[in-house]
Amino acid sequence: MNRNWLFGVAVLSVAALTLISNNGWSQQGGPGGVQRLHARHQENPAPPSPAIDSTSSLGQAMVSCDKDTAIQDSFALPGLKSDVTLDRCYKGRAHLVCVFDALIAEAKSLTDSYTKIVDAKYPEFNSVDNICKMKPDTLASDIAGSEDFTKRFAILKAKYESASKCALTVKQAFRDVVLSDMTQAPEVLNSMAASMEADINRISEVENQTADLATKMEAAKKAMKTIEKIHRSMCVKEKTSS
Repeated sequence: MNRNWLFGVAVLSVAALTLISNNGWSQQGGPGGVQRLHARHQENPAPPSPAIDSTSSLGQAMVSCDKDTAIQDSFALPGLKSDVTLDRCYKGRAHLVCVFDALIAEAKSLTDSYTKIVDAKYPEFNSVDNICKMKPDTLASDIAGSEDFTKRFAILKAKYESASKCALTVKQAFRDVVLSDMTQAPEVLNSMAASMEADINRISEVENQTADLATKMEAAKKAMKTIEKIHRSMCVKEKTSS
């Protein structure tokens, strides 16, 4: 049998197995937690952060975090030949945790305030009778609520992207840190990286839940605007007794 032919078959087999393996990895969602977040930041740089209302609960929390931050231009850790200067976005772990806590509180507020709109299951309405049972004021209120959610979620998402990207950058910088004066240097570096990863995973989990709510809210908003048009054109106003 031709040796070149056998070699060609072997190469194709390896390529096929590699493709199958990659597809399987993709179907399983790929790496989780910090790795998935890192990949997303690499592919999609954080967009410009929308303006945040300083009088809002999130705005006030962010201002509070900045006030409590120690005044320091930059942070540095020992390196092999010189200090490793951490990205200027980083204002210390206390500030980072404060920002993450503020974002988690905002995500909880969004969930508590607007989940009821998604729970109404507007996209699943299946008859004009159900639509006409809706009170116009309730529908208008829910549409306004969905639009308010969209604005607040956009700010939350931008702030999350910015803070999590900063945390990832700092965590990656730890790889260049050399603690030559520490007898348990590997353990210390591992614990530093683990603490930063725990912070990132904590906010990442909450963001994923809120992003899922945002997807459902967008579907509800589209359905509500259609229902509003049907309501105006098909529903009969109740007559008031004189």
